[in-house]
Amino acid sequence: MDAQPSASIAGRVHVCSPPKRREKASHLHSTKKQTLINAYKKIIADTPNLKKLDMIKQITDSILTGVSRITVYRVIKVCTAPGICVDPKKITGRPAFLKSFDETVKTAIWQIVHNMFRQNEPSTLDKVLVEVKNNEDLPNMSRSTLYLLMKQMNFK
Repeated sequence: MDAQPSASIAGRVHVCSPPKRREKASHLHSTKKQTLINAYKKIIADTPNLKKLDMIKQITDSILTGVSRITVYRVIKVCTAPGICVDPKKITGRPAFLKSFDETVKTAIWQIVHNMFRQNEPSTLDKVLVEVKNNEDLPNMSRSTLYLLMKQMNFK
């Protein structure tokens, strides 16, 4: 056996693919933030007199996570001051209050509107609202809530 590697192994060239960019729609999770902070602390321990911008450039080049320099800078700025990296709170939408009305309420409103048509009087939103407020079985609702409920019931 030869001590020298063969020409086929020594002649190979490793080509790295370009780093993939991170999805812009998602936020950085706390694990990814902690990875960036750990890399920052390691660079500070190895070379303490390096400028901050050079450290950030070194982090973005070495980790290959697809995180931009400004994102690394912001994570370092936010997470090193208190020392805690947490995930951002999930933003939830407004609760759907129209789903709280069951079919009995919708049926009662439908009957009120169709009774007005049977009596040959035009059904306006204000007239329907007066009838709904006079009916003790129906919940008390505002004009805008009644409008949205009737819109959901496909009244025009």
